[in-house]
Amino acid sequence: MFVIATGVLASATNYLTVSRESLPNLAIRGMFQAILPAMVFIAPLVGFGFSIGIYHTLSRLLGGQGEIRRMAALGGYASLPILGQHALRFVYFFLINDPTDLTPIGSGIVRILLNYFTIFSVTAIALTALAVKENYRISGRRAFIIAFTPVLIPLVLSFLFRLQNIGLNPPLM
Repeated sequence: MFVIATGVLASATNYLTVSRESLPNLAIRGMFQAILPAMVFIAPLVGFGFSIGIYHTLSRLLGGQGEIRRMAALGGYASLPILGQHALRFVYFFLINDPTDLTPIGSGIVRILLNYFTIFSVTAIALTALAVKENYRISGRRAFIIAFTPVLIPLVLSFLFRLQNIGLNPPLM
């Protein structure tokens, strides 16, 4: 339920942002207004499903005993800080006339890390680690590593694509 609400708020924020963009062609603007919010709505749902699968698989491989359904419920509660972040972001974009007039913090990899690790996401990771620990009855250190794994995947991919964009071609395989 919380994950669906997060998707709705993220989608609404995206719709507000796209509707305020000055695109030269109205057809392209309409397409972006329809497609991007739908994609933004689906992304948290798919990410949540993959994350729960990763938590369950890694916990079982490390000797944990727990149920995937319970982990899904606990993971939903652990995502409440992200829902709060998207609610604040929606209010911010709704009240600001020009959401594209935001000054970015940092540059390159530093910018990616600063935008990714907000107080909301760090709190959600900590709550997820606690949920993994309680559900699978494993140590706190293992639970943190497991909870952090789904966070690392997009960060590593983003870092590799960033290196590729600046001309450094790291071996992907």
